[in-house]
Amino acid sequence: MIRFDGVRKTFGKGATQVEALREIGIIFQFFNLLPYLTAEENVALPLRLDAVPHHEERERVAKALELVGMTHRKDHPANALSGGEMQRVAIARALAIAPSVVLADEPTGNLDSIAGRQIRAAAATQRGTRSNDAGRHA
Repeated sequence: MIRFDGVRKTFGKGATQVEALREIGIIFQFFNLLPYLTAEENVALPLRLDAVPHHEERERVAKALELVGMTHRKDHPANALSGGEMQRVAIARALAIAPSVVLADEPTGNLDSIAGRQIRAAAATQRGTRSNDAGRHA
């Protein structure tokens, strides 16, 4: 069971770890991007591993990259991106799986304050919820 913002998410007795992890997006502080994959390929990776149909994968990746303002750099390998751009790709990757919960370790730490606010607002809009900044400075 996961409790987030007063909402409980319970996985059935037959739920596997993989099913549970499909509900959780993770944004790592150090990105964990594959350096020779493009931004688009890095965002698509968890969807491919989960066998998401190709047309749906492309739509979700495009939407996630647009959400973080990275469509113009989608074809660039991760090792050619700045720290802030890599952070945006990591955020897009976490959001592309459409998780119920996003766990983040300083998700906007490498972004300027304006870009950070834009990312939090865009993520909240995508999920249809308010932005929860309670742990932002933890």
